[in-house]
Amino acid sequence: MEKIMRFGSKNGVLSFVNLESEKNNKSAEDLKKHAEFFKDTTSFERLKYLNVEVINDQGIKSQHMQDFADKIKAYYRQKKEVKRELKDLQRDKEFWTESSQYEVSVPVGWDINHKEVCFKIGNAQNHTLICDHSGSGKSNFLHVLIQNLAFYYAPNEVQLFLLDYKEGVEFNAYTNPSPLEHARLVSVASSVSYGITFLKWLCDGMQKRADRFKQFNVKDLRDYRKHGEMPRLIVVIDEFQVLFSDNKSTKAVEGHLNTLLKKGRSYGVHLVLATQTMRGTDINPSFKAQIANRIALPMDAEDSSSVLGDDAACELVRPEGIFNNNGGNRKYHTKMSIPKAPDDFKPFIKKIHEEFNQRNLAPIDRKIYNGETPLKMPNTLKANEMRLHLGKKVDYEQKDLIVEFESNESHLLVVSQDLNARIALMKLLFQNIKSTNKELVFCNKEKRLIRSFDVQKEYGITPVENILSVLDTAMNPNSALVIDNLNEAKELHDKVGAEKLKSFLEKAIDNEQYCVIFVHDFRQIKTNYHFDKLRELLSNHFKKCLAFRCNGENLNALQSGLPLPSELNALLIELSKDSYTEFRPFSLQD
Repeated sequence: MEKIMRFGSKNGVLSFVNLESEKNNKSAEDLKKHAEFFKDTTSFERLKYLNVEVINDQGIKSQHMQDFADKIKAYYRQKKEVKRELKDLQRDKEFWTESSQYEVSVPVGWDINHKEVCFKIGNAQNHTLICDHSGSGKSNFLHVLIQNLAFYYAPNEVQLFLLDYKEGVEFNAYTNPSPLEHARLVSVASSVSYGITFLKWLCDGMQKRADRFKQFNVKDLRDYRKHGEMPRLIVVIDEFQVLFSDNKSTKAVEGHLNTLLKKGRSYGVHLVLATQTMRGTDINPSFKAQIANRIALPMDAEDSSSVLGDDAACELVRPEGIFNNNGGNRKYHTKMSIPKAPDDFKPFIKKIHEEFNQRNLAPIDRKIYNGETPLKMPNTLKANEMRLHLGKKVDYEQKDLIVEFESNESHLLVVSQDLNARIALMKLLFQNIKSTNKELVFCNKEKRLIRSFDVQKEYGITPVENILSVLDTAMNPNSALVIDNLNEAKELHDKVGAEKLKSFLEKAIDNEQYCVIFVHDFRQIKTNYHFDKLRELLSNHFKKCLAFRCNGENLNALQSGLPLPSELNALLIELSKDSYTEFRPFSLQD
């Protein structure tokens, strides 16, 4: 009872206790510390506007408790329901009528007086921080913001870059059935390395704008717009703190973000950074100081204090939020109600698409990246007799990943502990070789592979078991030797076998030949004392290594300090250059 009296009011529970007698009642004295004391019933007149239900009961019955709980539940369900929809903030007569020359301003909700609350960037405010707790409406708010930006501004006024780092595909809706015309990038399940290349590309693009401004002797976008068109670029990164999760990449992320935060205003580049929590991150505090717009959705006291400087967001319930355009200064708190974005975005995207075509606007060069789906094999591979086309680099430009066999040191070692992953890479490799009419010699030492992959049926290749017999016989020029897998190929583990393979490798490139060796446990080969000749051969002739679905131990055996790529990504390690490239291999699956 004391706990209810003491903490109840903070949680919306008000209690009234009737005492028959106060004599020798220690409990009553304790309760008085946390309650207002009424001497007579006339004092209740002060509560005449309170709706009181009296239940005469000799004890607490389960049905009464259930009814009470149901009423509380219904109350909060009603509070949580969004009363208004996004269309209430969209005025058809103002569709695509706004100019972004001086600033961008779109409504995102209503204040307590039912006046529109506007999101503004480009003037005093340039970047935005959004924070909530799981299920508190961040995704809905981002959709409200994105769709109103696309509603009031044409694509030649505002262009969007949408990156999603959470475990979900919220932004995929802006690619279906066709991409949102404003979206230059839609990226879901992004990797950190992809995000870094995008931020670098954005900084480079900002520098190009700076060079253009110099040509016209102007200092910022608003002045340049007197000479020609140039859209503002708005970058929305959901769960942006993931970019700081890789300690090795933090410095690069900080450098790019710092440049964008400091210089973005002049060049019309604006960041919208969203997160579920500011805790447990290594985000530089100076970044937050450069972000004037703060949007707080329901959250706990610690995060509220981090975003707003006080605990005001603790009292919010969905669909409420607090908009602050002065770096969290509490005098600038504006409590707002946020509308509900539609469940189906297709009609909105269709409307945008039709207007885009009607106005005959210039198409936008856009990128779509989904880290959760395999990369489809193109109809034509860019392979030739001495190079392989294996996928796309994990970067903003998504350039082709090409492996070139340019010297006798550049043969390829493929490391993967996953049999299915090795089979997938093998099929990709064979498809490359087949497309160039190159002869393929396949030495198979892994019995499990034959049971899962019918090489003869799919590619018309008869696997060879005796590797040494192949090496003893002069292979035809313009051929490729593929071995799976080195851990099982015992004949190559001793000095004689290693020397025969070495002899082939030293002459291969001159004969337009190359070798690809698959390994399932490179650490075993690297640490086995008896494999010294084999290790020397690998070190001298396999300067290119491909790692796909292998653990940290195997990665470390290849080269220390390599990051662990996501499940669908691989690493191409070039030991001669002390560099690596993350890429997405093509998939032969439909």
